[in-house]
Amino acid sequence: MHRIIPAGAIVLQIDVDALLNDPTAIALIANVEMPNRRMQDRIFSRLARYNLTAINNRDIDWGHPRVGEALIQLEDVSSRIHWLDAPYAMRHVAKEAADFKADIVVLDYIQRFDSDKDDRRGNVDATMGAARLLADGGAAGGNARGPTNEVPV
Repeated sequence: MHRIIPAGAIVLQIDVDALLNDPTAIALIANVEMPNRRMQDRIFSRLARYNLTAINNRDIDWGHPRVGEALIQLEDVSSRIHWLDAPYAMRHVAKEAADFKADIVVLDYIQRFDSDKDDRRGNVDATMGAARLLADGGAAGGNARGPTNEVPV
């Protein structure tokens, strides 16, 4: 039997590692499918190396040494993560990334983001094009900490 790890979990892990390795980095995370609280529980589980089911059930041994260390790391990382709320559209992503001065933008389930296109394929193409513009120019088409231009879609 093989254990399947969702791509979103891997991306979240990479993002958290980047934040832990660069104390000045700021991230915007946009995930259409999973509530922010659930993603925070996953971060805590990984940092504490603690069973996610136990965390979900709030059955946590608060005296465990790894739990205390993880809470300190989680507090630091959480202060530099902005969780995107709906609408899930690239214009909103670009605006929030610029407003929050995000260095890292995580887009999970991008195929579910909205654009001004009516058909599914056109929507995905437009959203991916806007994501490429965002990646090439920083948040909202400029450096996340400097001047911005509007990202289409």
